[in-house]
Amino acid sequence: GTATLMALKANSEARSGEERVAADRHRAVLVLILDHLVNQGYSETANQLQREAGAPISRFAAADNIDLATVVREYEAFYEIKLGKKPKLVRKCDA
Repeated sequence: GTATLMALKANSEARSGEERVAADRHRAVLVLILDHLVNQGYSETANQLQREAGAPISRFAAADNIDLATVVREYEAFYEIKLGKKPKLVRKCDA
């Protein structure tokens, strides 16, 4: 009855909120990557990323005092404190 409908609505709203958070996080990652590419001089790659990602990322910029390198450094510090070792961020490929 009514309780079931309310539960379904609550589940739907929670899922919608989670999807919004995931979309915001995805956009933030793209914006930080774009900022990194521009700052490192990869202008053609940055332009291609903007084309492929569409209009939404062109309306955003990285916040003050944050960049991709800072995010990686902070993650490394967090991981090392939590697990007592440095994280492995990349690996060699066989190809």
